[in-house]
Amino acid sequence: MVSGTLAFMGASFSASVLANAFEKLNSQLSVHPIVADGLRQLQAILSTPDHARAIGRSFLASKYAMPSIGALIEGSGLMQRSAMEPIQQFVRNRSRDDFSQSKTVIVNGWVLSTSEACTYALLALHERG
Repeated sequence: MVSGTLAFMGASFSASVLANAFEKLNSQLSVHPIVADGLRQLQAILSTPDHARAIGRSFLASKYAMPSIGALIEGSGLMQRSAMEPIQQFVRNRSRDDFSQSKTVIVNGWVLSTSEACTYALLALHERG
């Protein structure tokens, strides 16, 4: 078992809590291959996936963070994505819709769509899985 504490953006997380979150994400992704596939595709097309994961980690440490892995998956909208729709088009359309409905969060000074922030948080958790 992993032990210790991780301090991030002014919040402290037990390493065991994070390990548990990663384990839950991997379990959820095995049940939701559409989400796992979307994350793999997104990571492959991002020019700076490390930046996206850093934003995701900041979102997880923020006051806007979703209460569960399931809420992150739902918030990302990846379950509604058609397998035929390119991931970049899906994310762009979903973000545009979120902005038009004022579904935004502020993370490290960036105004992000909620679905974008949830997707980046899933990427951050998925990197550890």
